[in-house]
Amino acid sequence: MYQKRKEYRGKLKTRTTQLIISDWTTVTSWSKMTGCFNWMSNGERKSKSSYLHYDPVPFGHGGDRVAFFMMWEGRQFVLKHFKKFIRRRIEAENWMMINLHETANEFAKKFNYVGASKKKLRYIQAIMISDDSGEYWMAEEYLPGDHIKWNNNGKYVKSLDEGGLTAQAFSHFTWVSSGKSQLIVDIQGVKQADSYILTDPAIHTVDKRWASDLNYGENGIKEFFECHKCNDICRAMGLERHLAQPHDLIHVDPSASVMRI
Repeated sequence: MYQKRKEYRGKLKTRTTQLIISDWTTVTSWSKMTGCFNWMSNGERKSKSSYLHYDPVPFGHGGDRVAFFMMWEGRQFVLKHFKKFIRRRIEAENWMMINLHETANEFAKKFNYVGASKKKLRYIQAIMISDDSGEYWMAEEYLPGDHIKWNNNGKYVKSLDEGGLTAQAFSHFTWVSSGKSQLIVDIQGVKQADSYILTDPAIHTVDKRWASDLNYGENGIKEFFECHKCNDICRAMGLERHLAQPHDLIHVDPSASVMRI
């Protein structure tokens, strides 16, 4: 049974942790929005004036944001909007998410370069849009396929299949590669033939630039490693153990290749 579709009025209250998009044919009409598009590329902020089309009826909603189907320059996106509009906070949070996608993708490039995993990793592009009324929106590339969350920002690990092992090794890698100062978690996205396309990362670090409700700092890093068992990908990269890892795990050479990236 389908619920009656209603146009967004900014009063939805439940939270969705991940969005599953299966069918764009439910869109019966498109609305146009013009504004300034902002994103990160190779560490630099980029912007341009443009327009998009979106379905005014949201397909999903959570505690903080609602999500809409969106088309821009012939490409499919997911458009997200905060329910409670506080200009400075939302602008700052959106920029932080854009920067986090960029940071996670830079880690993914380094991880791919080492070549210990059979599949490559890539984070999708995130874009912040300020419309003509001054409100802020977030847009992310649409990911076709089954959305999988392999780990979260706590101790959850979905499974130890290829995707799960790769996700755990990647999180471990980000801690070592960052000089033990950052840990990328909440590894989620879709599996493709030769890669994993990822979205919505979270980070644990004491760096105040990344302050958020999902960042547990050193406690978050410690919690991840308390339940992390190094796998073949970790060992192939020579990842150094965290002191919180169980003592029965194999200690590998911390001077291995990953430390020199």
